[in-house]
Amino acid sequence: MERQAYEELKELQNTHWWFVAKREIICSMVSKYSKKLLHKSKKEIQILDAGCGMGVLLHALSRYGQVKGMDADAEAAVYCNHIMGQKAVLQGELPDKIPYKEQSFDLIVSADCLEHIKDDYAALCAMRKLLKEGNSFLVLTVPAFMSLWSYNDEFVHHYRRYNRKQLISLAQKAGFHVQLCSYYNFWAFPAVFIIRKMKNLFHIRKDDLGVGGGKTAL
Repeated sequence: MERQAYEELKELQNTHWWFVAKREIICSMVSKYSKKLLHKSKKEIQILDAGCGMGVLLHALSRYGQVKGMDADAEAAVYCNHIMGQKAVLQGELPDKIPYKEQSFDLIVSADCLEHIKDDYAALCAMRKLLKEGNSFLVLTVPAFMSLWSYNDEFVHHYRRYNRKQLISLAQKAGFHVQLCSYYNFWAFPAVFIIRKMKNLFHIRKDDLGVGGGKTAL
C-alpha cells in the first residue's frame, strides 16, 4: 500500500466503526473454530495473521492461542512487534516469501490481503500448505464486487474485488473445503455504490479508507 495508507490505518484501525465491526466478525469466527480445535487437542492453538498490516487483529487473536504475524512491509512488521512487545511478526509475502515452515498453524486469518496479491490462487495454495493436515481452518475476508471499484482500490494497490461464487471456486481449487462464505456489512452497499460511482464519474482522486461497503468473508 501507499505509505499514506499505512499512516491513516494507524489512526483508524482501533476506533473507526468499519474496522471495529470487521474485527468483531473475524473474532466470532475464530472463536467458533478455536473451540473445535481445542476439542480435538488440548495444545495451545497456533494462529497466523497473514498480511497483518498495522496489527489491528493481533491482540484480539491472542485470546484464542499463540499468534504470529506476517506482512510484506518491513515498517509494518516493526510497528506490530512494538505494539505486541515481542518479535511476533516477521516480514514475509505470499505466495513465495514466507518466513514460516509448512504445516505450522492450526488457524490462519487473512483479512483484506488476498486482493493485494497478483497470483491469488498461488497465495491460497501457500496458505493451505502452512496449515496443519487434518483439522485446521482459514478465515478470509476480501473486498467484494468489481462494481465498487474506485480510486480507493488503486490507492491501496488492489488487483481485484470478488463475488461469492468467484471466491468459493478459487478456494476449492486451492484445496479448501468451504464451510461458510457470505457477505457482511452489506447494508452499506447502496450508499457506497453511489459515492464511488460519483467519484469515478467526476474523476475524484481521493481515497476513502474509512468507508466500507460490500465485503465477502470465507
